[in-house]
Amino acid sequence: MADTGGGLFTNQGTVTLSNSIVASQGSGGDCTGAITSNGYNLESAVSCGFAQPTDIQNGTANLGGLANNGGATQTHALQSGSDAIDAGDCDGGAVTTDQRGTARPQGSACDIGAYELVQYEVAVTVSGSGSVADDTSLAGFTIACGVTCSDYVLDGDSVTLVATPGAGQNFTGWSGDCAGVGDCVLNAIAASKAVTANFAAAPTATTGAASGVGHSTATLNGTVNDNGADSTVTFNYGTTVGYGTTVTADESPVAAGSGSAAVSKAISGLTCGTTYHFRVVGVNSEGATNGNDATFTTVCNAADATTNAATSIGQTGATLNGTVNGNGTQATVTFEYGTTIAYGSTVTATQ
Repeated sequence: MADTGGGLFTNQGTVTLSNSIVASQGSGGDCTGAITSNGYNLESAVSCGFAQPTDIQNGTANLGGLANNGGATQTHALQSGSDAIDAGDCDGGAVTTDQRGTARPQGSACDIGAYELVQYEVAVTVSGSGSVADDTSLAGFTIACGVTCSDYVLDGDSVTLVATPGAGQNFTGWSGDCAGVGDCVLNAIAASKAVTANFAAAPTATTGAASGVGHSTATLNGTVNDNGADSTVTFNYGTTVGYGTTVTADESPVAAGSGSAAVSKAISGLTCGTTYHFRVVGVNSEGATNGNDATFTTVCNAADATTNAATSIGQTGATLNGTVNGNGTQATVTFEYGTTIAYGSTVTATQ
């Protein structure tokens, strides 16, 4: 029987396997006899009959030679490109170490077999509008995302990440385990890495309607989106589109990452019955944006007038008296008099 079952041979009974590698036999093929698979097995041919959905037939084991790789017994180390990597089952978390005592899993799942290949996670976050992709020829390693993504590399691997801004955006630099505005190059990785690609654009600014408009006061309103960078917010206002006066919004600055934020500023000292122009303005490291022009008109309240009793009444003359409140506005005051309620005569009051 020397030419059969080079990896596993049974002539009676049944052997049940899971999370096992039977591969790369020098002679005799991988298996002979009754073999039952409980899944997560890898063979380099099809003789073992591994037919569970999680099994791998005609797989690439890519094992190193039997050696002291740590632990109490010798093992075959998995090499880069092995189909066994991240293809095993951790039994719901019950399996926590490999045969050497190395923690499992190192990647997204346990490896098949006795040896857990040490891997490190490369995690990417995108802040703003843009994307990140890897420019690396590593088998099985892929980074391509517009929000968050991650993948795993082997101990000592190197990767290059490239940031691409979205329409109207600028790449403002890396943070985390990379810095600067060039490609993110992670050389000879020996620990998990986390990087953030930061994108920004000039703010988006939209002028809203004024509120609380009185005879001398109003509240200016608007909306500003920071678009990925701290943004200073002001309002311009005046009686023409030249404006002339600038005030800082109460909510300024709008912090990077806040998104669309409502901003406002109460102003006073206005003239009643006057039309004012105003706009919101957002400024960040990527530029300035003027919101649309909007207008409001202050109101003038009617004067309050009270007629008081006449005094100094004589044969041919009298003094007419009254009280007037202009309610914040200069008021012209006259008296009407005559022998009927039609009056007929008007004189200007003195103060």
